[in-house]
Amino acid sequence: MPVLGLPGTELNNPWGKPMQYAIATATITPATVLNLTAFTLTSWGPDGAAGNGDDIGVAVSVGEFQTIVSKSR
Repeated sequence: MPVLGLPGTELNNPWGKPMQYAIATATITPATVLNLTAFTLTSWGPDGAAGNGDDIGVAVSVGEFQTIVSKSR
């Protein structure tokens, strides 16, 4: 079943392991809202174990997310 509207193959890293998705929570103020982290995506690399040197991650800010969503409409 699709998660977040994506087919299952798009939820795996290049090594076929599931990506880790986390929604960030923080206090939102008008001055900082665009710089806040909206969510993070993490791949635990080819070994599938967290905390090793092969881990890859990215934090997406609210501003970046708004830009991506506005382009897709």
